[in-house]
Parts: sequence; structure tokens; C-alpha cells
Amino acid sequence: MSTEVSCVTNDLLIALLRDVVAENQARNREAALQGIWGPLTTLEDIGFDSLDLVELIFLIEDRFSIDIGFNANTNINDVKTIDDLRRELEKLLADSRAA
Repeated sequence: MSTEVSCVTNDLLIALLRDVVAENQARNREAALQGIWGPLTTLEDIGFDSLDLVELIFLIEDRFSIDIGFNANTNINDVKTIDDLRRELEKLLADSRAA
């Protein structure tokens, strides 16, 4: 398993989020992508939704060659900011390593 798994940085997460937003044909992608994103940017501000979250999880699983077990009962569904999302993803990654 890669040591890269233990480090989901805000910069990496923002890059992956931008990829998800750019690929979503249903949203005004240009408006969402023009803003400056940082750790305190809210997912609501970028129009991120539950379908985007699933796509993001798939991207992370592919990038790190792991399987992230998540469901409706995890805290990831309650995150508000990019940094909140990063912390929750770190927890899911740690759980997947421990399994």
C-alpha cells in the first residue's frame, strides 16, 4: 500500500474537487471553477452535492488503489468545508488501512 494514502492534503483535495465539478454537466461549471478555493471554502459555495461526493470517493479510491467503506451513517455526509471533507476522508482512509 502506498504511503501517499496517509496524506490527503487540501491542495490535492481541491484539485480532485475541481475535477469533479468540471465533469458535472448539470452545473454552471465556469462560475464554480472561477472562484478561489481554500480550506474554508464551503461545499455549498461550490455547488458540491451528494452525487459529487460519490464521484470524489471513486477518484480517491482510484488514486490510492484502496476501497473506502462509507455509507449514509458516516460523518462525511455532514461536512461543510473543504478542510472538514479532508479530515473525514483521512479518517476513512485510516479505517481502510486498518481493515
